Amino acid sequence: MERSAMANPAVALHEAGYKFTHQRRSVLDVLRDSHDHPTAEDIYTRLHSRGEGVAMGTVYRTVELLEEIGLVRKIILGARNRYELVKSPSHVKHYYHLICEKCGSITDISEDILAAHAKSIEELTAEVGKVSGFQVSGYQFRIFGVCRDCR
Repeated sequence: MERSAMANPAVALHEAGYKFTHQRRSVLDVLRDSHDHPTAEDIYTRLHSRGEGVAMGTVYRTVELLEEIGLVRKIILGARNRYELVKSPSHVKHYYHLICEKCGSITDISEDILAAHAKSIEELTAEVGKVSGFQVSGYQFRIFGVCRDCR
């Protein structure tokens, strides 16, 4: 997906053959305003706290559609999926999270840290692919531990 499509979800939806409905805009707004990688249930609750009368089924269908066209990424972690907006073309295949084993919070790893170590992560990925004969198409980097609030 091109950067312009991520910057303009209406264009991305239109190009995929879908309308940019009020419900889709509302779900995207919640995800844009969230820094905690909400579940579909969290999105539903936040929409209702904003006075939006969106049905739970609509939220599920919307996040699935937005994931399908590449605007949203599903993070599979435990029994409940979480969601985040896709920020850039490289963010589609490569992403990095800190995951708290106590409260389940998911935090993005700082861009500054990633920039300082991106080459070594890319080199590791390339070496693993070379040695194993595996054609790498993307990777996820997750660090598990206990967050500051739970310590």
